[in-house]
Amino acid sequence: MRILFLTALVSSACANEITYLDLAGEKHRQVIVDREKGQYLGHPTTALLDDGKTVLCVYPKGHGKGSIIYKRSTDGGKTWGERLPTPASWASSREVPTLFRVTDATGKKRIIMFSGLYPIRMAISEDEGASWGELEPIGDFGGIVAMGTMMTVRGKPGHYRTFFHDDGRFIAAKPRRANPVRFTLYSSLSTDGGLGWSAPEAIQSSTAIHLCEPGAVRSPDGKQVAVLLRENARRKNSHVIFSDDEGKSWSEPRELPITLSGDRHTAKYLPDGRLFISFRCRTAIGSKVGITKSPVPCEGDWVAWVGNYQDIVEGRPGQYLIRIADNKKSWDTTYPGVELLPDGTILTTTYGHWEKGEQPYILSVRLKGKELDKRAAKAPRIRLSADSKAIARTVTEHPATRIWANAPHSAFTDLVRWQEKFYCTFREGKGHAGGGDSGRIRIISSSEGERWQSVDLLKLTGIDLRDPKLSVTPDNRLMCLMGGSHYDGNTLLGQLPRVAFMKKGEEKFRALNAVKIDPKIAAKKDWLWRVTWHGESGYGVTYQPTEDASKVFLVKTRDGISYQLVSTLKIPDSPNEATIRFGDRDEMRIVVRNEGGNLMGYLGTAAAPYTDFSWRQVSLQLGGPDLVRTPGGKWVLGSRRYTNPTRTVFGLLDKDGHFEPRVLVPSADDTSYPGMLIHGSKLWASYYASHEGKSAIYLARIPLSEFE
Repeated sequence: MRILFLTALVSSACANEITYLDLAGEKHRQVIVDREKGQYLGHPTTALLDDGKTVLCVYPKGHGKGSIIYKRSTDGGKTWGERLPTPASWASSREVPTLFRVTDATGKKRIIMFSGLYPIRMAISEDEGASWGELEPIGDFGGIVAMGTMMTVRGKPGHYRTFFHDDGRFIAAKPRRANPVRFTLYSSLSTDGGLGWSAPEAIQSSTAIHLCEPGAVRSPDGKQVAVLLRENARRKNSHVIFSDDEGKSWSEPRELPITLSGDRHTAKYLPDGRLFISFRCRTAIGSKVGITKSPVPCEGDWVAWVGNYQDIVEGRPGQYLIRIADNKKSWDTTYPGVELLPDGTILTTTYGHWEKGEQPYILSVRLKGKELDKRAAKAPRIRLSADSKAIARTVTEHPATRIWANAPHSAFTDLVRWQEKFYCTFREGKGHAGGGDSGRIRIISSSEGERWQSVDLLKLTGIDLRDPKLSVTPDNRLMCLMGGSHYDGNTLLGQLPRVAFMKKGEEKFRALNAVKIDPKIAAKKDWLWRVTWHGESGYGVTYQPTEDASKVFLVKTRDGISYQLVSTLKIPDSPNEATIRFGDRDEMRIVVRNEGGNLMGYLGTAAAPYTDFSWRQVSLQLGGPDLVRTPGGKWVLGSRRYTNPTRTVFGLLDKDGHFEPRVLVPSADDTSYPGMLIHGSKLWASYYASHEGKSAIYLARIPLSEFE
């Protein structure tokens, strides 16, 4: 769908930097709204009345549930009165209460409050909060954090659209939670000033990403609405969707800049047109907002973001990241109310564990945009890591098909096309690795990539076969190379690769052969991880793990069994798994996993005869890397991505080692080791993942347009 591009009102930070402001130590800004010894108080929302100084606040006695407490400030949040009486039904609230001001088509004003789970209930005040009705169901449906946000419908007085989410437990009277869990984002419409609400309409649903807790903001020209969304599975950072037709249709979700990643975004425009967004800082990578070599303690704290609407549209980091208060207990904080007072003051209110060992309580903080600008001149600038900078650009989530899951653990894949068929190989075993688990190598095939059948199962008694790699030899044989580990219990005694071949017309692989490494370098532990054929020779990197490093050698073969030394590779740290590919003018490129130093991978390039390499660090920690070149000359790297949880990622790798993530596939935790090939107009990629309960083999077909 079309996304509007607007002229920025104030220039934001450059593409990979943001200014960091820490207000957490400024206690003079903090006003205690409510506190009760030994009682959990949390999840407030606020409403500002027409006089510009009276603020209403509601919050539960408990974590997202419990009796609703009601308070009022008559001086813009500088002080707060005593707890106010509430209707009896408010004590039965099971969820986070949310407050909204509404006006019907006749100009009648109301304040409404929602309380969620099943069924969603609503209370109404007709007199600016002086008195309230009971909580009453709005329909035969429920939801979580209902209603999380609300937008007016442009050009239709009295029309409002709300948003909330559910995971199948509360949308109906009878729970229907799926496995794997599916999160659905819902919309409900009122045409009578908030009195009645339509049955919910699903606008986004996924098992791969769990989008929830929406926060809506309208573009400065009023023509577009953006909804910022928490990603509850923590597989990715927060997302955003856009609508150009008042919520009738929505764009596909995409990741926000890591500087906006978190929970329960609440936004207001400052007088100068910039956005102030308050939220809880939580990132998928859990690395202090992706900052390299920085002590900024934002993860799990109450934060705010200042930037332009256009920063959200274009995926830029924004202007300021503000730490408002220091939450002392993990991430339990920040469902904020945000109000703009007539003098330009932002009043933001939330809960948190503000004192170590104590129950959370409610604080409000006042600040102005001009104050922030004045402080910014002397504030530190944060440079984002390469990975988070690329996230700010955009990363697409692509679907994948599970093609094999017969063993307790299936992992470490490769993929080739031979004799008009796809061949995929992987290890089957009891677990990821280790003594006593004699891994076996499965090879499956498919003509079209939809229906797969087993071709062979390679095994050796007492040997853990693993990390199989497929290639096609110059004489058109299908070759399967694999590692072979010999254990005594959990003690690794030695490693010797094996290789097997299958000729055209044969249905099975021939007997396993022990790989013969050049005697000049052969050791007790040799692992030749992958072989790439170029001309009449096959090239690979064999590594020999030592206690705190690795020895690595470039070797070549003519028959796939015997390997001669080409050169010793002088790669720093502790290199191991390596993939070789060839570019223009026979240039060799090697991507290498590294488990020493800063753990970032390496990229090596050399011209024939491949004895003099130039090495650069890759801006990604690699795991089971593969590399292919597109018809347009782009290099696509597939690898494990060590986020929280771990994901399988595909992106562009330039000559300097900079990695730009472009595509994530459904995956989590124990995952990756892709095999990649280009067929037709798509990148075909096998990989393994464990996000559906146990490790299984998956196939993704990604349009090359994602990379070219």
